[in-house]
Amino acid sequence: MKRLAILAVALASCVSTPGAPVASAPAASPAPSRASPTALPASGLGALTKLADGTLVVSVPDCATTTQGGGITGCELLDAAADHDSFVGVLRWSDGNFEARSIDLATGEMRTLIPKEDLGIKLEDVRGDLAIFLETDDLGGGNVHARLRRIPWRDPAKADTLDEIDLVGLGGGDTWNPWPAARTNGKDVVWLHAGGLFAKHQVLLLDASGQKRTVVETDRAVWFDLDDGGRIPVAVFSADGATQRFFVYLAGAVREIGTRDAAASGYVMSFGDVIGWTRGTGAVRPMDGIDLWTDTGRALRTERPESGCVIVGHTQKDVVTVCPSGTHLKDVLTNAPIRNGPPSRVVLAFPRALLWRTAADLAANPMVWRITLL
Repeated sequence: MKRLAILAVALASCVSTPGAPVASAPAASPAPSRASPTALPASGLGALTKLADGTLVVSVPDCATTTQGGGITGCELLDAAADHDSFVGVLRWSDGNFEARSIDLATGEMRTLIPKEDLGIKLEDVRGDLAIFLETDDLGGGNVHARLRRIPWRDPAKADTLDEIDLVGLGGGDTWNPWPAARTNGKDVVWLHAGGLFAKHQVLLLDASGQKRTVVETDRAVWFDLDDGGRIPVAVFSADGATQRFFVYLAGAVREIGTRDAAASGYVMSFGDVIGWTRGTGAVRPMDGIDLWTDTGRALRTERPESGCVIVGHTQKDVVTVCPSGTHLKDVLTNAPIRNGPPSRVVLAFPRALLWRTAADLAANPMVWRITLL
């Protein structure tokens, strides 16, 4: 679930799941000392800069937003994501048009993935050579026509369309809506195809060979993820909405993990051989923990954030929390002690990279992101 960090106060209530993991003891906090981030250059910041401490910094030099005569000119960097080799971002220009670009983290080369257009653009996911985007045409009345596009960021001329979807009756606020929420591991792509008013929604998998399969059909809210091996953990409500089912799909086979009362529902996180089922969705009910299981269904434990910290996402192996002192990472595969991440409370987590900013960065140049590769 491409993922802006949701900063909320964690609550300590949830409904137990029969056979659920045993809660882990609160982990010791890492040492409070951490190096201050290197200051950004006062001028001459290009598309890619490597700071003295090894941190990568990306920016869009021609996307400087300024105010002239009471109006905003230039553009702003909206959605952003990073992987080992790439940074991808969506720009919204002051004339209302959108554009998508990538930056090669080895060479600094910037490429245009989607030229300026008057459709909305949302970045769904980035992994390996693939970037997945959703183009949207707002038809009014809660109705949207959406086009799901797969674009190789090194060769955008090879872009193709994965799906055309008509979304109807979309709700506002905290309402769950059947957006595609596409995920990729660089080979496979999984997404939700909305069924409209009368048909069921389908979670679809397009594998590297080009074969398309249906993972699950439902007319209820559903969450899913995708790991490098093609495993798809899924959490979906029952037909009557009373319970939530958790299972793993791989190559046409389904392994049931468990069920919960709807009041204790959550979404899923994939850590490869370990999968997570959150206690809370982070919106109406903040996450106060993550139940961890092996992909074979063996319960491990429940990871809970430290006092004063909030779960904001995950990497390929870590639960990522934001704390008063900055970002903390907990390796769920080895159950190692918590370690310090970037000294920032503005963090976006991806399988193999963290995007972050400091308060000084935001004040000086909001079109800049720092990248920590994992």
